[in-house]
Amino acid sequence: MPEPPRVDLANGPLGTLGDSTGLTCSMDAARRHYGSIQIIPFERFELAAKATKSGVTESFLVPAAYPNTNLFIMDPELEVAETFCTRIPPLVVVGQQGLREAVTVFHHPATAPLLTEVGLPYQTAVPVTSNIEACKAAHQSSHSIAITNALCADHYSMPVLKVLRLGIKMPWIRFTRLSSEISS
Repeated sequence: MPEPPRVDLANGPLGTLGDSTGLTCSMDAARRHYGSIQIIPFERFELAAKATKSGVTESFLVPAAYPNTNLFIMDPELEVAETFCTRIPPLVVVGQQGLREAVTVFHHPATAPLLTEVGLPYQTAVPVTSNIEACKAAHQSSHSIAITNALCADHYSMPVLKVLRLGIKMPWIRFTRLSSEISS
């Protein structure tokens, strides 16, 4: 099924989870949905929300799978401006080939439900701030694995040990500051 046409966001910039590599599912979805809008990456969605509330960004984008999305919905300074669905890159387990047991599995909190599917025994699950951070952490340890997306796996040349999801059709929520007409 083809992706819907790109939507132009009038004022930008848009904040979301990411870094300069642009490899998060959030930055990928923002680029594909909004086209050439300026996207400002943040280490955490909460920092993107703060930037929108302070006027640094016009809005911020969060996947519905993020466990703390309810905090943004209930925030008296924010409102939902738009929702849409688009597929995310495949979610995969990466690590050294031949690994039979992992000391640690690194993962973003949104992927925690997939921990039971990694396919290898592990000692500890460690949540990190993004799929990028999960992949980098596993890349630096020969006895660790990560749940990440295929963009990160390719970028860091990490062997894919298992495909967990081929591309979930993810709901996305774009938040803006609550307009003064509504809040008063």
